[in-house]
Amino acid sequence: MKSLLLAITLFSLAFTAGCANPINAKTATNYAQAAAQAQNAGDWNNAKMYWSRAIINAQHGGAIPNQLAVLNYEYGRSSGVVCDFAEAERALIVAHDLDSKSGGPTFLSLFELARLNYDQKKFPESISYFERAFPVAEEKGASKAAPIATADLLDEYSRALQNVGRTSDAQAAATRAILLRRGSPVGHSITDRTPYGKQCQSNP
Repeated sequence: MKSLLLAITLFSLAFTAGCANPINAKTATNYAQAAAQAQNAGDWNNAKMYWSRAIINAQHGGAIPNQLAVLNYEYGRSSGVVCDFAEAERALIVAHDLDSKSGGPTFLSLFELARLNYDQKKFPESISYFERAFPVAEEKGASKAAPIATADLLDEYSRALQNVGRTSDAQAAATRAILLRRGSPVGHSITDRTPYGKQCQSNP
């Protein structure tokens, strides 16, 4: 859900301003750009590998927490697409914690964790992450900035609630999603949903 192009641009610019190890910093930027290209091409397995190498080099290159948060966020998403679910959850939690330290958008990682668990049909876990994410997102004005994306999230939250028998809460979430769509002049989400579990890697 983060702007990948903006993230890579800021990452590169920040490193040119000075860091502990400029060679590692440049290598991290190159790997991050390669990861973004692979991700955009739908090659999530290579994206995962490149994001992992970007993180290692960024750590040695003196990256600050918000830069490492972006890298872990994207690495977590890529891991989830190729069905490395435990690694995906670990990386997204790291991203969340780094964003917490640096004042970043923690709700983005929480929503990804909610969707990661939703796609594994781990509905109680998904609901827990949704219920942590929505209040933070509301404080940041996410429903105004991205009403359709928020409505999509509310629909998933509603379905997760239905699956655990919380019918009235599910209806309330679905109703809020309807109202957001009615009030939005844009009829589509400005973000793409991470396709968790869609490119599982078979064992050799």
